[in-house]
Amino acid sequence: MRARGTTTGRGGARHARGGAAGAALLATGLVLALTGCTGGGPAAAGSTPPSAGPTEAAPTSAAPSPTASGPAEPAASATPDAPGTAEPAPSATADPPPVGADGRRAATPSITYAAALGDGTAEVDAVVAEVVETGGTCTVTLRAGAEVRQASVAAFADATTTVCEPALLDVEGLTGAAVVDVEYSSPTSTGTSAPTSLELG
Repeated sequence: MRARGTTTGRGGARHARGGAAGAALLATGLVLALTGCTGGGPAAAGSTPPSAGPTEAAPTSAAPSPTASGPAEPAASATPDAPGTAEPAPSATADPPPVGADGRRAATPSITYAAALGDGTAEVDAVVAEVVETGGTCTVTLRAGAEVRQASVAAFADATTTVCEPALLDVEGLTGAAVVDVEYSSPTSTGTSAPTSLELG
């Protein structure tokens, strides 16, 4: 009797464990079935998610590129034309003064001042432009009608000319128009000025 009771107790325990396992399997199957119906479960492997619908691209307005109005001006040359080589002008060479029969060169005096001073004398000044020398003589000749008066003065070299010392002539008693000229003479040069008029008394 004791041995049977023990066997029955073990079989009941096995039956009880088998029923609990079956109930667990049934519950799991229901959960999977419900998950498949509601779509809340994980997506099947290899399934492709729905693609998003086409989206419209925002319109873009292309700004018109500015164009230059009128014809384009030609670009200025960056390199100026090379100037031509100008040939130097020939230097003017003054002709040498002519030489007289006595071998002296021409040197013409110029009267720079001629006037009666009102005290019975007349003053005459002159220069010789062609020469620069010392040692010459300036001879002043005054003619008033038939009367002739003369005075000789020394000449000296200036910076660029030869200057006659002021010549004073005695014109006491002479009246009316008179004419004077100056003759220059040196060992190397000689010449006579053009006549110049002056009024006496």
